[in-house]
Amino acid sequence: MSCNYRWYTHIVALIFIIMAQIVGAYPYALYVNHHNIHDGGGIITQTLCLLPFVAGFGALWFSMRYIHRDTFKSTITSRTGVDYSRVCFGFISWLILTVIYTAITPLLHPEMEIEWSFSPPQFLLLLIIGVTLLPIQTTFEELLFRGYIYRGILRYIGNRWVSMTIVAIIFAGMHLSNPEIITFGFWTMLAQYLVMALIFGVIACWDRGTEVTIGMHFANNLFCMAFVVTEGTAFTSDGALFRVASPINDYKDTVVIGVAGVIMVGLYYWKYIHKHKQKTDQIS
Repeated sequence: MSCNYRWYTHIVALIFIIMAQIVGAYPYALYVNHHNIHDGGGIITQTLCLLPFVAGFGALWFSMRYIHRDTFKSTITSRTGVDYSRVCFGFISWLILTVIYTAITPLLHPEMEIEWSFSPPQFLLLLIIGVTLLPIQTTFEELLFRGYIYRGILRYIGNRWVSMTIVAIIFAGMHLSNPEIITFGFWTMLAQYLVMALIFGVIACWDRGTEVTIGMHFANNLFCMAFVVTEGTAFTSDGALFRVASPINDYKDTVVIGVAGVIMVGLYYWKYIHKHKQKTDQIS
């Protein structure tokens, strides 16, 4: 059975994925409205707000299997199989860079209030969510944007870098409804979303797969949810190790994220491109 990638199948699939996410968001909306929650970051709300991504993940799998009649693996990588070592590389490398960035943040903002908020029972629950539902959320976003949408645009444009840039803009735009926009300001967060999307996009485009960015995305969100949470963001869970009680809107954070991204791209290039070229040269 041949694959079906006619233009209208992409529209049908995307509508199906969006509808699945809307249905998945219903339990969260019902719970929040019933309990009159406006700014809660409890374990239950944190769990429920991840359900739309679980539904979206299932809808993406269904779309690839039954609408496009293709393998789900094709949204993950162009290689013959999924390279889990790349996922680990992306996770560990970006986690280390995030820890370093977070460690120097008080030096950039001496006036920032950082509180110790560790609560063992709640932290354990956060970790359970972090290793069960959160990977689905981060993997779904990577497969949807850097996998499915990117490949769809590439089919019609034919240029990887232009397609990657378009996806980066779409990715940033889709995150403009996050509460960070109110906390840090529209232009600050738009710049940060674009920087992050371009970092992820360059690596995925170079690698012809999403394994590295899947690991990076998971490391980023896990750290923000369970280790250092910031008031007024999508992750304000109770029980994290630290809480930033007074977030500060400053361009310096965007610059530091950009520097971390350049380092990450360099690490990727050194490990998967430069070393591969050296091996090829030695063989030849």
